Amino acid sequence: MDDPGRFVGGVFCLAMFALFALLGWKFWQGKWLNFIAGNNFVAKDEMQTPYQRDLGRHTAVVMACCCMAILLLAATTALPVLAGDQAHLIRPVLITAAIALILVPCIWLVVWSNRRARKEQDELVAADPSQAENVRFERKQALVCLVILGGMLAIYLVVIPLAKAASS
Repeated sequence: MDDPGRFVGGVFCLAMFALFALLGWKFWQGKWLNFIAGNNFVAKDEMQTPYQRDLGRHTAVVMACCCMAILLLAATTALPVLAGDQAHLIRPVLITAAIALILVPCIWLVVWSNRRARKEQDELVAADPSQAENVRFERKQALVCLVILGGMLAIYLVVIPLAKAASS
């Protein structure tokens, strides 16, 4: 064993792959849905609804994409052996693909979930107009969260790099 770090990294990748695969399988079956973020306190009877089943299936797709991303990241460690001198050209492509395999499905899941929630809220207001104020308040909360997230991303991706460049 030339490099113990590669062995430890390989074991870690294998463990993460197994975890994502197990979670994806259980979510696909409609089990363990309480492990999904924001789904911790859902009542047992609500777990049997079509929305929860769809949520589990959509989250399972995200877990499958995470498994593929782990495989791509693990492949970057084998590149020097497989690709030789070309490894430095291939590695950034694999890392970018792995990041995209994680981010794109996560964004897709959030958009799907928000559309579904908006549809249910609209149905709630149509059935009971007195709930309109609560729905508007929830949507304002979501907007505030998005503004805060956008501000944080702007600081991390624009302001900090510009400040570092200016100080160098």
